[in-house]
Amino acid sequence: MRAWGFYTGKLTIARAFFVGEWTAFVYSSRAMPKKKKKTKKVDKFTRFTRRQWLVGAAVALLAALLVTQMYSVYKLRHQLAFIDSLEKNNSQVIEELGLASEYLTEFGGDLNQIRQFLLLPTSDYNFSNLGDVDFEEDEDVTALVFKFVDTLAEYTVNEERYQGNLEVLEVFMEDPIWSENGLYLEGGSSVYVGDELLFAMRNDNQTILTMVLSNNGRISANTYIGEIELTDPESAVTSQVDITLFLGEKLPAVYNSIAAVDAQKDYLNDFIFPDEKFQQVLVDTGLSMSDAVDASGEVIYQFSNADLTPIAQLKILKSDGTLWIGEKIVPEEETGGVQVISGELLSLDTRTRLEVLVDERVAEMEALMEDKVFKKSLNKLGWEMGEAVEDEERISYPIYDGDGGTLRLIYIDKSTGEVKVEWPGVSAEPIAMAIESLSSKKKVWKSPTSYLSEVA
Repeated sequence: MRAWGFYTGKLTIARAFFVGEWTAFVYSSRAMPKKKKKTKKVDKFTRFTRRQWLVGAAVALLAALLVTQMYSVYKLRHQLAFIDSLEKNNSQVIEELGLASEYLTEFGGDLNQIRQFLLLPTSDYNFSNLGDVDFEEDEDVTALVFKFVDTLAEYTVNEERYQGNLEVLEVFMEDPIWSENGLYLEGGSSVYVGDELLFAMRNDNQTILTMVLSNNGRISANTYIGEIELTDPESAVTSQVDITLFLGEKLPAVYNSIAAVDAQKDYLNDFIFPDEKFQQVLVDTGLSMSDAVDASGEVIYQFSNADLTPIAQLKILKSDGTLWIGEKIVPEEETGGVQVISGELLSLDTRTRLEVLVDERVAEMEALMEDKVFKKSLNKLGWEMGEAVEDEERISYPIYDGDGGTLRLIYIDKSTGEVKVEWPGVSAEPIAMAIESLSSKKKVWKSPTSYLSEVA
């Protein structure tokens, strides 16, 4: 019992010691200060270096952008200069194309006269679109192949038709029907006119009938009095039948038309043209007359003014042999014919382009001299414009100052139609240049030394 008490007392003392120690440890740990977290210190030098690096990077970026912009401006300037040069070159090319178009159009007119003489239909030669280029967008290969095949098929059909019709026409040229009607192939063979093959049939005097084989194999036929209507122009066999029928049924009408036209030619050559009144009209009007031109459906005598500009036609219709001057028919009797033709010629405006221009300038000046505002302006200045004075070279309008002296002469040059200004006894120049000269003229200051040297 005593032993158990001793053991229990020791256990109590040990427990008390342990609890006391633990309590002291807990309180001691609470009383200890907490450790501060370590922070990295950045010195001033590091911050300054980083800021300088950022500024340098920004400056470099701005410099790069500036260089890029300057290069773009430089490139754009050169592109604009290139465009300007293209515009100048294009203007020159357009002007040259305009001249070429005008020349080719005139050439086409001459070619039409040749075609008319050969009893061929005329063509409308229009070169106004010369130089216009239609740039098509690139097509894919499939579309191009389809297009090529279609074009090749059309070419093949035309070529086969051409060759087949050519063989038929060459055999037709040997048909006795031609010689039976007094006709033969002119020159003994066909001839090419452009891309057309021409068969011209004539008698001893002139061409009566022509057949044309185009490069697409189509056929056309014309006679002295007009075109033969073919049933099927793509078939030489059918066309041969149509032409044969024409020779049998309408060839006499062709010869009658030729006889009527020849009679009118004789009437003009024997009675009208030699007539004194007719000749005097040509002199008074300054007109010239061409020889007879055998055109399609008519025979034409062209009247032209001093510029050689056609202004009237005297023509014989092949269809009925009637004679016309403008819109008036000419009677067959000699006196009446001369009267109608002469009267029509006298009613024409036969002025040249220069004469028309001079007359227009004169009308403008006369209207200006009657203009109230212009008169008021002159009166305000104390000036006056005199009456027009005309001689062989010009028409002058003097401007007088208040003392009656001639300030300037405004005149119309009859040789050019140009309006000029003359400073009497000094110089003359176009009115636009005179305005520029007066606007840019300045008083010249002279030093006293230079003035004294001139006086001495």
